[in-house]
Amino acid sequence: MRLITIAILCMALTHRAVSLTLEELKNVRQVATQAATQAAIKAATQTASDVCMSDTKRLEEKVALLEDTVMKQQSLMKKQQRDYRAFGGLNSGVAFSAILQHNLDNLGDEQTLIFDDVLVNDGQGYNRQTGAFIAPTQGVYMFVFFIGQRGHNQIFVHLTKNGQAIVEAGSEGLNDSHDTQGGNAAILPLVAGDVVAVRHHVWGAHIESSTPLTTFSGFLLYDTEGSVIVG
Repeated sequence: MRLITIAILCMALTHRAVSLTLEELKNVRQVATQAATQAAIKAATQTASDVCMSDTKRLEEKVALLEDTVMKQQSLMKKQQRDYRAFGGLNSGVAFSAILQHNLDNLGDEQTLIFDDVLVNDGQGYNRQTGAFIAPTQGVYMFVFFIGQRGHNQIFVHLTKNGQAIVEAGSEGLNDSHDTQGGNAAILPLVAGDVVAVRHHVWGAHIESSTPLTTFSGFLLYDTEGSVIVG
């Protein structure tokens, strides 16, 4: 009987030991599973972060490339606009020509000649009331002027830019009925608002207008918008 009791106790202890071992194994397995899960989450998080950083870098590179492309296109467009203007694409809008249609006597020194018969005034730069041309846009312009004279008197005029003499022309007749003409031309860099005019150089002269000898003309050769004008 005693042996049977001992055997039962041994079996119970063995069963408990096996149960404890299984429980420990189960706990170990749970810990391992949790560790693996955490490692997997960490790895996935790191991978996602790496992917985000890589995508962000690629996006920044694309944005930088796009900005560089836009800048190059803008620079090319500006150059094409300058070339277009330089070859006359936009220059036909600035040109004038006028004739003095009335005699002038006893002119004062530095008196501006007013050419009252305007043949063309594209760009509205020439003012028929003052006789001056005011540059409507920055660029390089060409001006041509002629002065007509009858009789023995001399006459001298000059082309002025903002009041400063640039070039001069003169005329003197051989006799009372002799008509003569003098003229000159100049190419000038102007900025918008510069004033160009023809002025009498000495006192008391006579300008003949019975024939259209006295004229003032100018036009834009090419636009220099965005460039620095010297002179």
